[in-house]
Amino acid sequence: MLPNLSDYMQTFQNPQYFLTDQTLASCRCPKDQQGQPLVQSGGFALTFKLEGENKNKWAVRCFHREVNDRDTRYSIITRKLKEPSIQQSGYFLEFEYQPEGVVVKSKRYPIVKMAWAKGETLGTFLEKNYNNKTYLLNLKKALIDLASFLKSNGIAHGDIQPGNIMVSNEGKRLQLIDYDGMFVPGMEQLSASETGVPNFQHPKRGTTNPWNDKLDRFPFIIFDIALTILSNNPEYWTKTNSSDEKILFETTDYIAPLGSALFNELKANPSYSQTIAALQKICLANFELIPTVDDYAKFNIAQTTDYNSQPIEIWYKGNHPVVNAVDITNIQKHDGDVVEIVGQICEVKRLSTRNKRPYCFINFRPWAAHQTSFRIVLWSTVLKQFADMGIPSVEERFKNRYISLTGLLVKFTNENGTSYQIIPSNANSISIIDHEEFSFRLNKKAKKIMPQFGRTLPAQNICVPKNNVDKLRGIAVASKQSKPLQTNTSNKSQIQQRGVTSYGGTSSTRSTSNIDKLKSATTPSYKPSQNSTPSYNRPPPSNVTPTSNTSKNSSSNGCIIILIIAFVLFLLLSSC
Repeated sequence: MLPNLSDYMQTFQNPQYFLTDQTLASCRCPKDQQGQPLVQSGGFALTFKLEGENKNKWAVRCFHREVNDRDTRYSIITRKLKEPSIQQSGYFLEFEYQPEGVVVKSKRYPIVKMAWAKGETLGTFLEKNYNNKTYLLNLKKALIDLASFLKSNGIAHGDIQPGNIMVSNEGKRLQLIDYDGMFVPGMEQLSASETGVPNFQHPKRGTTNPWNDKLDRFPFIIFDIALTILSNNPEYWTKTNSSDEKILFETTDYIAPLGSALFNELKANPSYSQTIAALQKICLANFELIPTVDDYAKFNIAQTTDYNSQPIEIWYKGNHPVVNAVDITNIQKHDGDVVEIVGQICEVKRLSTRNKRPYCFINFRPWAAHQTSFRIVLWSTVLKQFADMGIPSVEERFKNRYISLTGLLVKFTNENGTSYQIIPSNANSISIIDHEEFSFRLNKKAKKIMPQFGRTLPAQNICVPKNNVDKLRGIAVASKQSKPLQTNTSNKSQIQQRGVTSYGGTSSTRSTSNIDKLKSATTPSYKPSQNSTPSYNRPPPSNVTPTSNTSKNSSSNGCIIILIIAFVLFLLLSSC
């Protein structure tokens, strides 16, 4: 059995005594304001940062969960990543798998020694630069290049998400970290060790558990679409509560793509209608049919299966285990795990350190000494972030509110007893939710979604001018950016019609090849009644004779002239 977080935390208080690698043993481990080693958690491993005397920095990954065939996996991955063309790409960090790299309680356990990545995570980069169009377009191109490189080498990272991509040089340079779930040629006889973070994965990956070089296709498509939207409409970052846990979209959008409120709103915008229609088809398709980013951009979408138009019952599926903040028994089981905590805040205690730096404890039940509890700790850096956001009082913002927070659950013990804590590094990571959402996330209540609200219209009714198609493909077009339509939930299907048919009719600027591609797209099984014709295609009743607008205008003009002449004659007679 592998050590847990508490065991590793104690070990890295004095790493020089417990690491077998001499270079690592000469380093120190930075600590937080409570004197605990700084640590980050991934799917299978805990990552500690070590700093050497010559400013060298290393990431030491210590496993706290078993990975099937771990030694075999890392042996094959090491051989592949040492190929000259792979090393020259700069996408992968120098690393070494050490089967007996750390000693914990007199036993030796494996570690991965990696060079410390440059830059910041993709999530942090977007948090800072979501309204910087130049940086976003740099990142968009860099991600497409990365996807192309992985495809050409038969590699799949397996868990493409914001926390595993490091970004530097204004979005132009990328590096991948965390290779535990990687697929490379020669690993076909093994099986997938993970299914990735749900908010960035195809809904069928978790059920089919594929194992090939196509694992990364869907998340790269999600990034490409999200960056396209943010580069033109940065307000969607805050509107969708985006963070390093999700970028615009989430797993419920993929599970019921035809009923997604966000998909529906974006699809009503002519600039994104074809992009979202393509994404809907991809979500409905089998995993093996997911196209590459290049095929997706060309609308080369594979045949999709029929889709049930009945209401869909959706249960919450987060990126991590969801835990009630007052359920201490369950919290204790997740010590050392990344979890999503949900609960109603009871009190906010504002305190100061010995150096008079302010900090806060956020409690979910009244605090009492020697009572095991859970709390959120906000250090001065995060309090300053709240102040910069115009929120001087954390208590007024959060007290009695329901919140959601994702982070590493850490056990802390002192003379007052034991508490389990999450220490966020970003003020935006705490989301305010309502009681209904609280119940939904704890899987006490499901949500029902009506697929027809977001249904794809028949291909012959989707008429998009060439300029808009070019925009969707990333080609520069000198025209004003269209604004999203304001949608109403009760009117979603009508909005779909209005959003598309505003470009109806014949247009001399349309490209024949583009229209042919659009006509080849498949649609869900929804069909109007045989006795009902859509309003945008319905002919006038047979007993009504169409009236010419030109005739109406001529009659009106003639009446006005007669009235003017009569008035002039009246004035002349009066003067006589």
